[in-house]
Amino acid sequence: MGRGSLPGFSHEAPGCGCELKGCEFASVHNQRRCIMRIATLALLAAAAVVPAAPSVASPSSFPDRPVVLVVGYVPGGPADTLARKVASELGKIWHQSVVVENRPGATATIANAYVAKAAPDGYTLLVAANDYVTSKYVIDNLPYEMGKSHVAVGMIATAPNIAVVPSQSDIKTPKAFMAWVKEGKGLTYASTGVGSTSNLAGEMFKKLTGANILHIPYKGVGQWLPDFMSGRITMAFPSLPSVTALIDAKQIRVIAVAQKQRSTLLPDVPTFAEVGLQGFDISTWWGLMAPRGTPPKIVEKINADLNAALNSDDVKKAWKTLGVEVTPQSPAQFAEVIHKDEKTLQSMVSALNLKSSQ
Repeated sequence: MGRGSLPGFSHEAPGCGCELKGCEFASVHNQRRCIMRIATLALLAAAAVVPAAPSVASPSSFPDRPVVLVVGYVPGGPADTLARKVASELGKIWHQSVVVENRPGATATIANAYVAKAAPDGYTLLVAANDYVTSKYVIDNLPYEMGKSHVAVGMIATAPNIAVVPSQSDIKTPKAFMAWVKEGKGLTYASTGVGSTSNLAGEMFKKLTGANILHIPYKGVGQWLPDFMSGRITMAFPSLPSVTALIDAKQIRVIAVAQKQRSTLLPDVPTFAEVGLQGFDISTWWGLMAPRGTPPKIVEKINADLNAALNSDDVKKAWKTLGVEVTPQSPAQFAEVIHKDEKTLQSMVSALNLKSSQ
């Protein structure tokens, strides 16, 4: 090997001639130039095989594939029913499949976490309710950050909570109900989980009346109904749409409505304020959310189409039958609802001393 040569390389690498003519170290320059060119070509080749970042569809072309609405509750409940109607209407607007996927459990936090980790492209959306907010205060170590892991898209509906008893119960009037709960003998109430509005309503009622009522949580109305009908559960404070079918079938009896004005669906049922219980005012909302990082233009597109769906005659008719109010809102307006709930529900959860074992 001659002076200045590098082992393993030919002095005659094509196209690598040294420009320093007459230099006694020309072979070294040739080899170094060759190495640099080979390295450059290798880097270019590597870059060519790196997959490009996934592109986000423009608002005008969104969606160009099926969209999934994730529901954190069992099939047949109000969130599921509302989600399926919204999915049907959005499917008509988008000319794409909109699929409802149920991921129940842990007061909807399983679904919340799933959507928080989904790609922020608008194709995986969350159907949330008030317990999206309360879960922050009743469940430790959430696998997502409430208010930061998701972005508000739009409100779907709102409805009052009500007090109900089994249809075979001897309790038939609000006056009899109030006298009965004050006796406090063997009373139980069902909810759809710690932190749900049916749980908040039950605990608020206990605090306002001083009644001794044992709370028994379930995953959904379908799960507590058999115990309710058998008498193991003596009452419940569900949202109106969660039990509309049961009311129509005369399986349960509505005692009173927990809001300031009577429900348009139940005009003959009094409010608790009318029977002397002031301050018992609680309702449930349902809304659409997306993973954090979803492009604002996509959020705006989904919101506009959601509001168009809510304003359709089919949805208005369905919402009236269910006993919910149509509440189209902008993403900013829905975000403000969540922000206000964060303040009011935090103090409520603290005052009621709610905590989940999950």
